Amino acid sequence: MFIFALVIMRLLGRRAVDQLTSFDLLIIIALGSAMGDSMFYPDVALLWSGFAIGTITVCYRIQTSLVNRFPV
Repeated sequence: MFIFALVIMRLLGRRAVDQLTSFDLLIIIALGSAMGDSMFYPDVALLWSGFAIGTITVCYRIQTSLVNRFPV
């Protein structure tokens, strides 16, 4: 799960702490929660955690590309 987390964080891109928006912070917390569930609770399957993490990552990438394409 830790290696999967490293790969996902690399896909999300690198940012300094002062560049994080509140939405970025929420994404980091959501990813940590999804990863922690499968590590701490034996009844949560790794597949479902991976699916949740992948879904969060895809939604984040879509949102980021839309914000870059259509700035407010």
